[in-house]
Amino acid sequence: MSSKGQKRLKGVVVCRPFIYGNVAIELIPKKQDHTHEWTVFVKSCDGSDLSHIFEKVEIKLHETFFNSNRVLKNPPYKVTETGWGEFEVIIKLHFPACSAEKPISLYHMLKLYPPESQAATWPKNKQVNNIFSDPTEEFFEILLANKGPGLPVTVGSEHPFSLELELSESKLLDEALLKTRDQQKEYRTQLETMEKRIDQLRSEIAILETQSR
Repeated sequence: MSSKGQKRLKGVVVCRPFIYGNVAIELIPKKQDHTHEWTVFVKSCDGSDLSHIFEKVEIKLHETFFNSNRVLKNPPYKVTETGWGEFEVIIKLHFPACSAEKPISLYHMLKLYPPESQAATWPKNKQVNNIFSDPTEEFFEILLANKGPGLPVTVGSEHPFSLELELSESKLLDEALLKTRDQQKEYRTQLETMEKRIDQLRSEIAILETQSR
């Protein structure tokens, strides 16, 4: 019972990355219940518009906030508040009806304090690769028509992800892989040495048992 444009394209996969998280700024002077201003957000990695992907974004805050379930039907998809405590935020993403995709929920722990107090402002975000497998014809056309400019070459304040960062991350992964392989080789050598030593001890024990008879 598929109408025009709702037929799924088998074997087609489209990836649209985005980031979500929060930034927090320490307020000076502090108030007892308002020590920080923070913003929870969902945005693209390259600054492009995401309204063709999301029909709406729901950001559910702690129940102590007024209107704790914020519904954002247009970008920017962000909520700014002040407070003193850290809590889990639920971000629910709704896709257009033409996509025939079910909503997905993301769980983010709102952080106000950076590790080891590195700075008063601390971005805390995660990159997500939103993968659409077997998209509908209509949604596939929408995705193709809104590819976005792509990742910038270098990191910027508005766009923390870049080709430069990807290259750096790839290099770190390669180095970690080489280190892991070296460690595996070292452990294998140690294991072989220990096995030889065990065999030697078994032989010595067998000789001693024979001599004691």
